[in-house]
Parts: sequence; C-alpha cells; structure tokens
Amino acid sequence: MPEFSGPGVYVEELQGDAPSIVMCGTSVTVLIGHLPVSDLPSETLLPVLSNGSSDLQYSDWPDCVLKRAVHGFVQNGGRDLYVLGVPANDTKIETEPLELLDRNLDIHLVAAPGFVDAQSHAALIDHCETHENRFAVLDGPAQVSNASDFAGIPLARTGKAAMYLPWFLAGNKDAPTEPTPPSGHVCGVFARVAHDRGVWKAPANERVIDAHVLTQDLTDADQEGLNAANVNALRQIKGRGIRIWGARTRAPNGHEMRYVSERRLMSMVEQSLLRGIEWVAFEPNEPPTWTRVRAQVSAFLTAIWRSGALVGETVEQSYFVRCGPETMTQSDLDQGRLVCEVGVSTLRPAEFSILRIEFQTALPNPEAPSE
Repeated sequence: MPEFSGPGVYVEELQGDAPSIVMCGTSVTVLIGHLPVSDLPSETLLPVLSNGSSDLQYSDWPDCVLKRAVHGFVQNGGRDLYVLGVPANDTKIETEPLELLDRNLDIHLVAAPGFVDAQSHAALIDHCETHENRFAVLDGPAQVSNASDFAGIPLARTGKAAMYLPWFLAGNKDAPTEPTPPSGHVCGVFARVAHDRGVWKAPANERVIDAHVLTQDLTDADQEGLNAANVNALRQIKGRGIRIWGARTRAPNGHEMRYVSERRLMSMVEQSLLRGIEWVAFEPNEPPTWTRVRAQVSAFLTAIWRSGALVGETVEQSYFVRCGPETMTQSDLDQGRLVCEVGVSTLRPAEFSILRIEFQTALPNPEAPSE
C-alpha cells in the first residue's frame, strides 16, 4: 500500500488476474440438404432455432428428408440449429457450400441427412478436420449386407466424425413416414446428452425419440462387424425403444480418439483454452505471465474434473499444465513464442461391460459309512 502525503483523491492502478476460461459450446448444429420450399434461398445459412426458440417455421414445410431431420433434432433435445440448402439437382455434398460455414461461426455439429455417398462424407469430414471444434455426423445406408461395405468409406484422420445406421420410420407411430436417415435425430441426442450430462458422456445407450421402426434389424453378429469397421448401430432394445448402440468415431484403427465423447471433449477443451488465453498476445514472455497462464488453465481443468469429465481421484491424477523453461527453448523466447503443454486423462465409455459370475458346485456325495 503506497503512502500518501496529503488529503485528496488518489488513483491506484492494479493489475487484475487473468479472466477465467469459459467452456465453449458443443451442440450448435447445421443440417445440410434440399430445401422443400422455393421461397427459401439455397446456399444461404438459415437460422432455425436459437436456444430452443424458433426462428424459422419449418413445421409448415411439406414432408421431406430435411424437415424430418429438423423435427427429429428438436424432438431429441436440440436447441440451436441452422439449415444450409443445396441446389435441388445436387446429389452430392460439395466443398464449396461448406465454405459458407464461416470459421468464426459457433458451429459444432455438421450433418447432411440422407447423403450416404463417399464423396459427401469426405467433404463433411475434411470440413470438420480443418475447423477446431466441429464434428461430422454421417448417415450410413438404410440397409447393409456386410461390414466390408465400409472398406472404401473415408476415415477421419483425427476422429472428427461418426457414422450411424440403419434408417428408421419416424413421425406418428400409427402412420409413420418414409424411411428417415438418423443424422438429424442423432445430432439432437448429442445436444441432449451434452446439456444434461456433459460433452464427456458418450451419446450412446440413449433412446432416439420419434423413431419407431428400423429399416433393418441388426443382429449381434452384424454389430460385431460394424464395431470393427468403426460404424455405430441403432438397435431396437426390447422394452426400451430404439437406442444408439455405439459410440465410435471414424478414426483410423489405433488412433487415440476412438470414441465420440473423447473426441468432442478434447475439441471443447482445445477451443476453450485457445479463446481463454488470447490475452497473452503481446504480454511479456516472462515468469509472471507463465504463472498466470498455469493458474488460469489449471482452474478451468479443475472445474471440468469436478464435473466428472476426467479420470482420477485427484487433480494431479487427472491433468497436468506446464508453461515455463521446461516447455520453451531460448529460440522460442527469442521469437516470442509462449508454449503451454496440457495433458488430460479422459473418460472412456464402458463399451464392454463384463459380468463375472462364479458358481459353487455341490460337494460330492460323501461315501456311505461302512457298517
């Protein structure tokens, strides 16, 4: 506290702590497809829902794949949605329309309901792979004969995509509509799970609302083949409705981002940290700055650990944050590069729950006593 020599009003400037890091969004969705009404412009991003409030009266549209997908998204818990129309004669999703999804827009889930071809999937995957916090939800075919059918389907090199099949009949249970691709409904489930439990909860073993009859009843053998191909199945579970029965990404075999929840959690953490520590630009690259960065990042990771997002009984077991001489060389310092290393221990879904039961057999009959 400075000493003042006389009465009066004084101004003392204090350097405040760095602002806290805010968890970024994870569930704003864009659905891409053919618009059913001519007065809506194609190749224009149209807001449909904002925090659950309707911006576009899609309920008046004639029945079509995109309308069913939008309705399924809303019915399953989605709250923030855009649609992007493509020309009616386009049978594949091209790269050019996706360029309308500006990098500065908060969009996290991208799907093109009904587009099951490899070219469309490649375009969606490439878009999400080059945008930090985006994830592609892909439709598989309505019927599949063998898991080997997916040998030529593109993979996501960092796991930012997942595929779901088969299709189902949606709408009124007594008068269901035409077969409906699952991606719009699945995006709604993603949003519901992220809102209710957190993005770290796998969006699997979750009921798909507004889905009544599957276009194909997959067997356990089918499921095994699809798992090996990193494709997620929808299954009719007796007494529990149609459920998402898989949580795998389209990452190549052996990749760390094997599960949807892991990939989406890491994308959220990366984006939140990038935004949260932007204040370091043009700050002196010196120990006080490093200390503030470590404190700010640790506070954020501690908060999500307390929410159940990370493995570990203590914070020391759950994550580490390094920023200082151990992460930067003299060359980094000379060129003004501040390097912060973060490691987290992510949850993995209990995909294979094993129940081990041991039975005690009866003791052999004792020999009859001799007389």
